[in-house]
Amino acid sequence: MSTRALANMMLSGEFSDLKFVSQGHEIKVHKAVVCGQSPVIKAAVQGEFEESRTNTINMEKFNLETVKQLVKFLYTGDYDDVDGASVRGPGTAMPNAVASLTHHVCLNSIGDYYAIDELVSLADKKIAARIDAQGEDKTWVPSLPAVTKQALESTSDSKLLRTLASASVQKIAILVNLDDFGKLESISDFSLEVLKCCAQKLQDLTNQVNERARQLEDIKIHSVVESQSYEKKIKEKEAKSRSHEQKIKEKETMIDAFQHFVHVMRDTYYCRNMTCNVEFGGVTWSPVDGIFRCSVCKCKHEEDQLEPV
Repeated sequence: MSTRALANMMLSGEFSDLKFVSQGHEIKVHKAVVCGQSPVIKAAVQGEFEESRTNTINMEKFNLETVKQLVKFLYTGDYDDVDGASVRGPGTAMPNAVASLTHHVCLNSIGDYYAIDELVSLADKKIAARIDAQGEDKTWVPSLPAVTKQALESTSDSKLLRTLASASVQKIAILVNLDDFGKLESISDFSLEVLKCCAQKLQDLTNQVNERARQLEDIKIHSVVESQSYEKKIKEKEAKSRSHEQKIKEKETMIDAFQHFVHVMRDTYYCRNMTCNVEFGGVTWSPVDGIFRCSVCKCKHEEDQLEPV
């Protein structure tokens, strides 16, 4: 039978042959659906018990909302979360995170009571997910002792207790200063003092780790700054070196040009301009355009055009 068909059976109550009773309310269910998932209920309706004669399971131990969600799980394989008002009643709502945890613990408890292992497992997962979802939020932590007390009194599920213990360890610095935590029957005065010392030790270690991390970050930043400064100096030196090399090349070029000029002066006696009637006075050289000219008529002279004696 499909989940949808089972859900329709749950809503209609048709052909029901068993009732769950809680807080004066009756919820109709089907033995074929319920007994296959709860060996406890199966034994009750099959044995020589009042339940087998009345076809009624008294669930007054659990609140009505918990029983309704139990029924929904039996027919659909899941159950709904609730808000604070659903757990406490009108006008007495609790914060959503606390209400949700309380609700899931109730479902874990009823699943444990009636040996519905899949419900217990699902409730455990939802409790762990809810705790993880709180992240760094600490507003719900003061209610953790009450939730833990509820779990200790209502379920034997060791996985749930480990989950709550793990959450308590993570928030131990807050919990050890709460009266409700110290009043848990499972915690003696001595163990509470041990927990307080552990919490202080953990806090000291956390502070040391944070301080060391800060120092390492400062060292890292200082190293980066020094590295950048060193790289800058290297680049400046390289730039100066290139500038120096360029000046050397320029001077070498000037020397070569001057030597060439001397060579031209030594080997040139006549201007190539035949109309230059003035006695040839040698050539001049302009370092700007690199051109040789007659010092008298300013005629251009190239080395291959000069007329030696």
